[in-house]
Amino acid sequence: MKSLILSLVALLCVACNNSLSDYIGDEPSYNPIPYKEIWYTTTDRKIVNPSWPLSYDGSLVYNEYKNGKGIMAFSKDVTRIGEDMFIGHMTLKSVSLPNSVTTIERRAFAGCGIQEISLPVTIESIGANAFASCTSFKTFTVPPKVTVLEEGVFITCEKLTSITLPANLTKISQGAFTSCHSLKSLTLPNSLQEVEPQVFSSCLALEKFEGKFASKDGRCLIIGDRVVAFAPAGLTEYTIPEGITTIGESAFSYNSELEHVTIPEGVTTIEKSAFFYCFEIKSITIPSSVTRMEQYCCKAASSSDVIIYCKPTTPPVAYVDKEGSSWDGFSAGSRFPITIYVPTESVDAYKSAEHWSNYADNIQGYDFNK
Repeated sequence: MKSLILSLVALLCVACNNSLSDYIGDEPSYNPIPYKEIWYTTTDRKIVNPSWPLSYDGSLVYNEYKNGKGIMAFSKDVTRIGEDMFIGHMTLKSVSLPNSVTTIERRAFAGCGIQEISLPVTIESIGANAFASCTSFKTFTVPPKVTVLEEGVFITCEKLTSITLPANLTKISQGAFTSCHSLKSLTLPNSLQEVEPQVFSSCLALEKFEGKFASKDGRCLIIGDRVVAFAPAGLTEYTIPEGITTIGESAFSYNSELEHVTIPEGVTTIEKSAFFYCFEIKSITIPSSVTRMEQYCCKAASSSDVIIYCKPTTPPVAYVDKEGSSWDGFSAGSRFPITIYVPTESVDAYKSAEHWSNYADNIQGYDFNK
């Protein structure tokens, strides 16, 4: 009887242009969609067409919407969702892809109104900005074969509250989750090796990290001795964990709640844009161990008075990454008032140091030993 059932299933699979392996076993899981088709729904119950004719292989044989479902049929198996294939289709509500798909190319669904997408486990790569500005997503599971989250892949997915990352993920690229304003927590797999800058910038609801690289309090991602990201939700004051040497590029940027930050002794470098546009910041304490501060490192742009307590007796090197570039390490001016307190005996050194001299009127002496 079992062999008869398997034979019948096999015949059905052939009829649907799918192989028996797609229906039996754990991976790939059961998926009824023929290899030459894409199924979808829309909010207006009308068809959507691919935005770009080079975004798929072969030709579009038919595209119709019946009984509450749209079906696109192609002359060749659908192995990729090409660049810009559905970009900007705000009426697109849900999409189901066949197990023949292995690649979703850049901007494939950018700016769509998608609320739900069924991705087969056969997908191996998802391109940059593939789901950028999909503002209706609430949850998302990245397929298990994906090893890299490309640049800006979920940028400005404003309603995304949770995402499940695959066990084999090795890299999260720049801006992957930037402005995911509803994302509350994230569990990082043990396979993860690299987190680029600005991955979590402006993730205002982010409360904690779990798993690989998470600090004990869950508020920071720390790779080696470098803080690379921060979960800001609900915090107005924060003391960065001890044992680190570097505040990474954009690690605390675009924070709308943090008012006071203390950097621990032992930190030697504050990288580019580390505290860039922290809109409510009132004070930052820089330890005596800091020897290098990069461009825009403390350019907080708060509308209230900002105090920088800078403890090093020797002015840290104001590093710029291009010759002739502006350091612009702090916000300053009538709109962004700032006071930089330095050791009393070092006032003249700070006022004459390269790039620090631009803030001479903001620098005052302070006795840090009292």
